[in-house]
Amino acid sequence: MNEPDTVVSELADRLELDRTTIWALCRRFEQWGMAVVEDAPRPGRPRRLSPPPARRGGTTGLL
Repeated sequence: MNEPDTVVSELADRLELDRTTIWALCRRFEQWGMAVVEDAPRPGRPRRLSPPPARRGGTTGLL
């Protein structure tokens, strides 16, 4: 099995993040488990997805 420092370094390189960010995520996961994946509630109006912009001819970018 790989050493934790090696795995963290490889992840940091692959995700283009700092190693300390990866370690912080590991600590959060140890504390909260899979709940870490869920986004924290935020104040304000909930986000909404907008439809893609219309293309030439008036069609949208949807399938």
